[in-house]
Amino acid sequence: MLEKDEPSLDIALVGSRLLERAASSTSSKQSQAASSGPDAEFQSGLLKALRDPEPSKVAAVLSQGLEAITLGIAPLLRSPPEWEEGLAILNDQFWKVVLLLVPKQYHESSGLLRAKKAWNRAFVRTPEIARDVKDFKSSGSTDALARAVKSVVYLAVKMFSDALAISKVAPKMSEYFDAIVDLIDGVSASWDLHAEGRTAQATEAVWRAVKLAVDDVTPKEVSNHKTYSLVMGTVDGVMGRLTEHVLDYKRRILNSKVCYKRTIPRERKRPSSCRQGFEWDQMHTCYPSASTGADCLRPCGEAGMCPSFCGQDKACCRRGDRSGPVECQGSTGFVDFAYTRGSSKDYHQCVEPGPAVSFRLVDCGELELNGLWVRAGTKSGRARYTLAENSYAIMEWSDSREAWRLYIDQTWLGFGRPTLYTSSSDSKAFPMTDWVAVEGVGPVPRIEVFSRSAPASFVQVRALEGSLWHKIGDEYGTHAAMCDSEGEDVEHVRNWCVSRCPPGYRVKDAYTCVQECGGKMPADSWGMCGTTPEEVYAVVAQTAAMVSNGAVKSYILADDMKKNGVDGDKLASTINSFVDMGKPFAHPTCAEF
Repeated sequence: MLEKDEPSLDIALVGSRLLERAASSTSSKQSQAASSGPDAEFQSGLLKALRDPEPSKVAAVLSQGLEAITLGIAPLLRSPPEWEEGLAILNDQFWKVVLLLVPKQYHESSGLLRAKKAWNRAFVRTPEIARDVKDFKSSGSTDALARAVKSVVYLAVKMFSDALAISKVAPKMSEYFDAIVDLIDGVSASWDLHAEGRTAQATEAVWRAVKLAVDDVTPKEVSNHKTYSLVMGTVDGVMGRLTEHVLDYKRRILNSKVCYKRTIPRERKRPSSCRQGFEWDQMHTCYPSASTGADCLRPCGEAGMCPSFCGQDKACCRRGDRSGPVECQGSTGFVDFAYTRGSSKDYHQCVEPGPAVSFRLVDCGELELNGLWVRAGTKSGRARYTLAENSYAIMEWSDSREAWRLYIDQTWLGFGRPTLYTSSSDSKAFPMTDWVAVEGVGPVPRIEVFSRSAPASFVQVRALEGSLWHKIGDEYGTHAAMCDSEGEDVEHVRNWCVSRCPPGYRVKDAYTCVQECGGKMPADSWGMCGTTPEEVYAVVAQTAAMVSNGAVKSYILADDMKKNGVDGDKLASTINSFVDMGKPFAHPTCAEF
């Protein structure tokens, strides 16, 4: 029904008090002439037509009212609004509602022509209409759009009623426009319910609105299910188009408030640069050589002299390991780099053996004596030596023989040990010359001081060991492979060399840069940029609710609503509009800020 107590409708909607007073003055003069002549016949015929409407006429009136709104609001929603075009369409289309109500023989009557002149004055741009249209265009509030349309209807009906000045006809005519307003309210409510994702309730709101509109203008004996179904079947198509038009525009409004951030891939490649003395494993690690701190314990098998991996006359030792072999006591040449994993106290490295390692014995006929010899205390005031790999092989000075003696002690208490070789050289340390065979076979031993050989590549040894080494070893002494231009346009991220993000973008992950919000879209949330955080939240919430409608099956919905007395088959177009507007949103991509 008309909202008689709505504030300032009588004056503000006209736009000025002068126009209201002019309309009242005109209607006063016209009322004096309305009781005789052709106007009397016009009044009588019009009143009879209004009091006994056919259901088909009610359907046509409501359908035309919705058509007027559908066509009239389109120019008003342009940017900028086409006020003259939109109001002219509303004027013309709503006047067709009047012509549906007035019998054709009175379309050219003087009374109707006077009413048309007053009617025309109602379709002006008023502050209220402009404000409500602006509100809808900025926020998507369908309530604001409904208020704007109702304001025009209220104003037109008032001006028309004042012009008719017929005490019985004007209120009855107003009932039909009240019905249109009730229908607008119901449709507006259905839009709000749709925005909440409640498609079934939105359709039921339309059904109730149509019933209320029919009840506004038809006698109780005519207001029945048959009449409701007839009217709903007639208005459904127009209502579906109006719903689709408004909701599609609302989607565009929501889209204008947010945009999806741009993302760009980060160029990436494996880091392959190693420090001097290190070798890249073709993945992401740089391994040291034996001379730069490689972990030698596994390739050597145990601590001690390790020519196979560390090189000739090199030992595999750990700094500070008191339980290590004699050759590791006092060993030197450990390396500790700030950029490698672990220190020389944590793992074994290839180093120079300690001072106990003295010489190498070669070319000896007794083959088991060949090898590296280490100092093992003193005897008779001179150094005593044993074979590094066999402590039973001994070289020492013999006072009784006044010579250096070389033998293998495999006796119980040292008695009867065979002398294999002797040297009469009176040197304080191991003798280099004068060796002769006693019980040993020739040739006699030859003494060499350390000779060096190139150490093996740790990466090569690791490759020969297979993947088991990678799983078991702690990879001490290694460092992460570096990027060629790290620190400039490239940074090291998760074992990759990746390009830095350009200005206006920030790092999302190791592979992607994401746009930073700014300009007219400063709010940052949910992979979007928006006008304000509140707007982003509202758009996301409404989008999620509206998209949920897309999962609704219209035929299932229509069947379910029958349980609540709603004939969904008569509202197929409206239901389909709700479902279709649930299609996924395609928010625009943000411009470069």
